[in-house]
Amino acid sequence: MGAGAYKRRFLIQQRAPGVDGDGQPLDDWQDVIKVWGNILAPSGLGQIAGEFVAAAQEVSRVQYSIRTPYRPGLTAGMRAVGAGVVYEIRQVVHDEARREHTDLVVATGANNG
Repeated sequence: MGAGAYKRRFLIQQRAPGVDGDGQPLDDWQDVIKVWGNILAPSGLGQIAGEFVAAAQEVSRVQYSIRTPYRPGLTAGMRAVGAGVVYEIRQVVHDEARREHTDLVVATGANNG
C-alpha cells in the first residue's frame, strides 16, 4: 500500500514519565509522532464489539486495527488519537517480511485511552 493510500491522520502519544506526589504514575500524555493510517475492516480485526463489566458498570468496548506505513518504535501502551477519538494501543504487529506496514490493534470506548 503506497503512502497516498492512507487516508486518516493519527497522533501517537505515550504516557509522560514521572510520578505524582503520592508516587503514582502521571496521567499526562506526550506527543510522539503523527502518522497516516487507515482503520481496517474484519480482516484486520475489524469492529468486534464486546460488553464487559468495569467498575460494576457495563461498558461497550470496540476493537479495531489501524494500519500505518511500517513504523518501528510504536509499542503497546501508547495511544492513537484521530478525529477526536482516542484509541488505546493494545498490540503492535509489524510486517517484518516486507516492512511495508504496521498494524496497531486498538480499543476504544471503555476508558478513552
